[in-house]
Amino acid sequence: MPQIPDHFIADFDSVETPADERITGATNLAEERFFTASEKQEVVTLRKLIQELGTTIDLVVPPGRNKALALTALEDVQMRANRGIFAPEHLR
Repeated sequence: MPQIPDHFIADFDSVETPADERITGATNLAEERFFTASEKQEVVTLRKLIQELGTTIDLVVPPGRNKALALTALEDVQMRANRGIFAPEHLR
């Protein structure tokens, strides 16, 4: 689970949903959004880091266009990194 700075957690205490439930929900969404079937070590490592960043973005960026664009850009990062991992040598 990603480490969320204390000042962000304090902000979540004022919301009806407890902070732990919010973090768990955001983590579950990131796991679904950034799922990759490959178990190749490089892909697993990238997926974990991307899911942690996706969770953090979901928790700290207010809803809106910029949040959506940030998550979409993160999907693009994951796709391009995976392509690089699996591409033949001459296409990297």
